Amino acid sequence: MPCHKNLPDAIDLSHHLSKVARAREVSPLKGLQKYLGRKDIIMLAGGLPHPDLFPFEDVSASVYPPNAFPSNNSTKPSFFSWITSLFSHKGQTWEKLKIRRYAKETGDLNLAQLLQYGLSSGLPDLQKLLQEIVERIYQPAYGNWKVLIHTGNTDGWAKAIMTLCDPGDTFLTSEWTYPSAISAATPLGFKAVPIPMDNEGERSDALLVLLSTWDENVRGAPRPRVMYTVPIGQNPTGATMHLERKKEIYDICVKFGSLDVIIVEDDPYFFLQEGLYTPRQDRVMHKDVSNEAFLASLCSELPQPPISIDYQGRVLRLDSFSKTIAPGSRLGWFTCNALFAERLERQSETSTQAPSGFTQGLLTALLLNWKFDGYVRWLRGLRAQYTERRDLCIDLFHEFFELQEQSPGVKGTPYNGYLKSRSPEALNYWAEKFDDEVKQRPVISFVPPTSGMFLWLQINFDDHPSFNRLGRRALENRICTEFAEAGVLVGPGFIFSPRLSDSEEDGPGHVRLSFSNADVRVQFRPSREECLFVAELASESERYQDVVSQIKFIVNQYGAQLTIDERNLLSIAYKNLTNSLRNSWRILDSQEMNLVRHQREKVEKELADVCKDIVNLLDRQLLPSASAGEETVFYSKMKGDYFRYLAEFALKKDRERYGEQSLNAYKVAYKHAQAMLEPLHPTRLGLALNFSVFYHDVRKSPERACHLAKSAFDDAIQSLDQANMQMDQTMRDSLTILQLLRDDFDPVGRRIAQPVILGRYDNQALAAKDFS
Repeated sequence: MPCHKNLPDAIDLSHHLSKVARAREVSPLKGLQKYLGRKDIIMLAGGLPHPDLFPFEDVSASVYPPNAFPSNNSTKPSFFSWITSLFSHKGQTWEKLKIRRYAKETGDLNLAQLLQYGLSSGLPDLQKLLQEIVERIYQPAYGNWKVLIHTGNTDGWAKAIMTLCDPGDTFLTSEWTYPSAISAATPLGFKAVPIPMDNEGERSDALLVLLSTWDENVRGAPRPRVMYTVPIGQNPTGATMHLERKKEIYDICVKFGSLDVIIVEDDPYFFLQEGLYTPRQDRVMHKDVSNEAFLASLCSELPQPPISIDYQGRVLRLDSFSKTIAPGSRLGWFTCNALFAERLERQSETSTQAPSGFTQGLLTALLLNWKFDGYVRWLRGLRAQYTERRDLCIDLFHEFFELQEQSPGVKGTPYNGYLKSRSPEALNYWAEKFDDEVKQRPVISFVPPTSGMFLWLQINFDDHPSFNRLGRRALENRICTEFAEAGVLVGPGFIFSPRLSDSEEDGPGHVRLSFSNADVRVQFRPSREECLFVAELASESERYQDVVSQIKFIVNQYGAQLTIDERNLLSIAYKNLTNSLRNSWRILDSQEMNLVRHQREKVEKELADVCKDIVNLLDRQLLPSASAGEETVFYSKMKGDYFRYLAEFALKKDRERYGEQSLNAYKVAYKHAQAMLEPLHPTRLGLALNFSVFYHDVRKSPERACHLAKSAFDDAIQSLDQANMQMDQTMRDSLTILQLLRDDFDPVGRRIAQPVILGRYDNQALAAKDFS
């Protein structure tokens, strides 16, 4: 446990412990765990599975290096920066982590320890790393603070309130707050008391009035002695509380003697401090900063964490890796006085016990690999990423609303948003709906967040024609439902109120928008023509996976009706992706040595993945949206082709299944082609050629293959002889396929059509193309 000789210890706050917390004792079995580290102990006391029987020999991971993301954000998104970001990920290097069953050297992380029953306080190696983070960044103002690992801040809050409150007690929170904090407390009999807020979070003057005037007889409950707060990037409002306000609130919590208040500081967004928003036209590239400058900006006098001014030990801080590593890690930690830490540890011993050994092991390995400076560099990159997302979100509001700045200040510049008419039709619509006075009032208002992941959007319902009849909550629900049906999911404001059951119906509405999870490239959304340009560029540079990504982007963003150019690019890309893999498989298939068997299986898996990917795209999006005629024939033929590729190398059972699926697809295509396409149409001829290849290679029926090819050839020649056609690109494609039909499917080596007919046209058009 850290102990700083120059700092006083925390004061005695034992009067805050709940009855349950006071009654907790050391778990009899858990009390023996202090002996687990001794090698001279023969452990017969606990029911410990033997590590040899764990099914995991090792656990490994490929992870980003700390500098994977730039630590300074660009000026603004553009089409060409989007292209750059599209191709830049290809050369990403990864760092390797590996944890073995048993340690090779003393002190190494090992699965034998990580996957065994462990200490509820967490892995000692991880505790040391977290203590370094707390000491170097947060710098608590008292001496005997302690770090205790938990399974995420929601778990941490639930344990904290059970340690500090008895059923029937009340606790303080902001008037808009994290819903899960309320959901965790309410079933246990703890009632939330909201504190009015402003743009900086909870108001200190309102807190003082609330505590000073509390009447237990009127309220029917004791005065609150716990305050739950999210001081930086507050959820949901995005507010960030500055040092002066924090000191005021801290002093109020100290003020009331034996009725003082404990502050539970839930601070997952501390490292996501984006700073003040700058409009796009005024934005410039920021110079990169050092780790030291980055940390200094986080702990400046504005957003300094409450624990850094806590000289009594009354702040119970909750930190989490959910926003800096991954929410699924379910790992965080308490920083608090030794008394609270000991009681929380007793609670964990009989509830969650030790956090996941897999998670603790991988995170410890990651932090040991990165070291403190590497972790800080990673955090710099995260801040730049979320700053870019925050800026783009507000830039889009500038695009769709007339935004007017209100009084700017250190807490952020509030904006009012007015209707922006984007077309004459819109002008007429709004003119009919609202009078001039209404149109001069803002529709939305917000303060650009300086931290966190959320934009709290106020919607001014006063002028809505249904407001008096429906009320705020129903209108919020209606707006959020319409957003969801249009493909955008937002959080209605009323769910963030501690008074959810009796939420007020007057006043403005709100929705919470999260800018964290949206892809900047998707939000920028290039035009269809720009996507096609990138796909063509990728095809020219033989980056066929990028071609596939672009066409999929077009399908997802603009619908499954592809143009001929887009469709051909998709077909060519998958053709090239599978060609090299098919050639590799054919070479390896001819070798039976053990040396190449593994490589062959690897190629088979890659080839199968590519084939199944295009089949899924065809089945789910392209074929259902295809128009009758050539488009349906084209996509059905593609489906038959890629099932044929799968049948080429699959084992017998799967080969028969894939062969049947290929045959069915070809039959659908062939029937449709005969009904809808001319015999000389290149898509119909290409289908006949590939269908013949199927009979020859998959069904091992050369006679049927030749019959199908000859039939298609003869029909086309008859059509060609009767038609008076111009030599355009379509005709050249048809002649090319006719040449392949003639050359590849003559069972006795003879021509199956008169060359004089083909000779009427330019034989140079018959360049050998692989249509199979």
